[in-house]
Amino acid sequence: MRGPSSSHTAGAFHIGCMTRSILGGTPRRVRLAFDPSGSYAATYVTQGADRGFAMGLLGKSLIDESFFTSLQDAPRAGMEIDFEIRKLANPDHPNTVEMDLTAVDGTQLQIVARSIGGGEVEITRVDGRPVLFNGSAYETLVEVPAALEPVVEDSLGENVAWIEEQVSAADNGKKRLVGRSREPLPDELRREILDLDKAARIWESTPVYFVAPGEPMFTSAAEMVN
Repeated sequence: MRGPSSSHTAGAFHIGCMTRSILGGTPRRVRLAFDPSGSYAATYVTQGADRGFAMGLLGKSLIDESFFTSLQDAPRAGMEIDFEIRKLANPDHPNTVEMDLTAVDGTQLQIVARSIGGGEVEITRVDGRPVLFNGSAYETLVEVPAALEPVVEDSLGENVAWIEEQVSAADNGKKRLVGRSREPLPDELRREILDLDKAARIWESTPVYFVAPGEPMFTSAAEMVN
């Protein structure tokens, strides 16, 4: 990584990388907001968080020398980037950021994320949907009308090697399925799900760390103690 801070510089970079993957490329426009009572508000310039976010969103390596000119380079790369300090809806961590992005094709994306130390990060909301993406695997959120859940869940189970069991939730007549895998969602499967109903949506974040190749030694504190 590049310093000066693992949580602010590398963490911001990881959030930028994951957000870029969910959006599907470099955004045309992005606005990042920090809570005035949080750490980012006071240190995002001096700790290089602004440049870390920019490098991740531009798809560059954090140790590339363009780190130092990334904010000036962004407009030339077609990305307008702004930072603001304002009261956030739920600043549950000092390093919380709210991101509003617009893709080249006009697609909108909203991300809430936090850098939790040592370069580790968590995306906690994607377009208002609660998630917990941490960049250690391919992390996928699928939302479909509730009536389609059995079909989609079976299809995902048959075609994706999940690292752990999918998590499901219901909201306003829709079902959300969240899962983590070692490989990205197959393109054909993605198309099949989206073709089922115009209300179907898929968000996928690519890993920022090496994906663990083996099975977890345990999946709960009780198993660890045993």
